[in-house]
Amino acid sequence: RGYVHQIKPVLNTMIPYVLHGYPQQVAIFGLRAGMTAGIFASMPTVQQLDGIEPRTSLREVIASFSASNGKLLERTNFRYHPVTPVNFLRANSASYDVIINQYARPWRSMDVSTFTLEFYEQCRDHLGEDGLMIQNLQLSHLDDPTIETVVATFGSVFPQTSIWNIGHGEHILIGTATPRSWPMETLQQRIQQPGVQSVLQTQGLEIWPMLLTTQITSFENGFHLVPDESIMHSIEFPSLRVTATRAHPAPDKPL
Repeated sequence: RGYVHQIKPVLNTMIPYVLHGYPQQVAIFGLRAGMTAGIFASMPTVQQLDGIEPRTSLREVIASFSASNGKLLERTNFRYHPVTPVNFLRANSASYDVIINQYARPWRSMDVSTFTLEFYEQCRDHLGEDGLMIQNLQLSHLDDPTIETVVATFGSVFPQTSIWNIGHGEHILIGTATPRSWPMETLQQRIQQPGVQSVLQTQGLEIWPMLLTTQITSFENGFHLVPDESIMHSIEFPSLRVTATRAHPAPDKPL
């Protein structure tokens, strides 16, 4: 479990970093202990990282994990915003290269508002032309219909959706609003960059193409894995408030 919690933030940052290629503006919703934000803020291309975390008590937690998150709170390119993700997006007109939503548990009342159709539309409107949206998802506590709702809602806004496994039951959905392609030689060049290699080496992921083996579905197929009749989660019809709560804990066998 200790290794898994070390490798998660590495995968959560390096996969979108390599896919984008040159992210300069990054936003992360839900800072946890600051490890993902700390790695991203340390990357040479990142000029500004906005960390959005309404629970002000977590600031002390992040400070206590400074040895693990690269002294995140002291970084000059990091800004801490003690507001909800929805309110942050409403009040902010900035454009981002990468947005990561680390609220991964839709059965929690605090997380479920960041899984709505309207929230994803807000995120899309704040992404640059080649921007990537990342949604963390704790699959080990969800049943199949609930997962289908999450993927259907996310994919309706980001038609190119890929699913990646970052360990211990947690996955990430990576979406783009416009078609993208990633030639293998381009990805290999990006992974071999010194800054990327130094991070991947901490978890033994520096050998090509180890990082890419965590991908489960391609960007062309991710959205189409779920049935066309899957229920979406929106402000008007907040289906996850019922289904995700009912699915936690998930049954032993998939439905």
